[in-house]
Amino acid sequence: MANDSVTIAGRDLRLAPGDSAERMERVAEYARRVLADLDARNAARGCEHDAQGRALELALRLADELFMAQDENSRLRRELLPLRRRCYELEQANDAQNRELVRLRERVEAQPGANGAASTAGDASQSAGVDAAGGAYAQADAETDGDASAAGTAHT
Repeated sequence: MANDSVTIAGRDLRLAPGDSAERMERVAEYARRVLADLDARNAARGCEHDAQGRALELALRLADELFMAQDENSRLRRELLPLRRRCYELEQANDAQNRELVRLRERVEAQPGANGAASTAGDASQSAGVDAAGGAYAQADAETDGDASAAGTAHT
């Protein structure tokens, strides 16, 4: 094959300017395979077509394959549309959750004594009412009021 033509059914066909020679060779190879298949089927049925009949049969077969491919493409696009919508919704939800996470981190870091994960654990124990020595704040309050029974077991 020359760089500017392809051969199909014994005929050299010139490529249009701008056509990729590699792509057109692939197209020509496919057309040759389809023609060979059509010729074999016609021979099995005991009929033969002239060059014009073969070209028409090839054109009809390729047009049929084109329409089937277009139908499949349309079906896949219809299936893809709700998936794209769902992906967009999930991305939006993810963005909202990331914004909330940033907001919560900033809130935690803005609390007094918050300087990382270690202080966050300390802040949690303080909010639960436990001091560094392990004693309960409620116990100290109860003893101050003179009601030791309300404090529960004391850690001293």
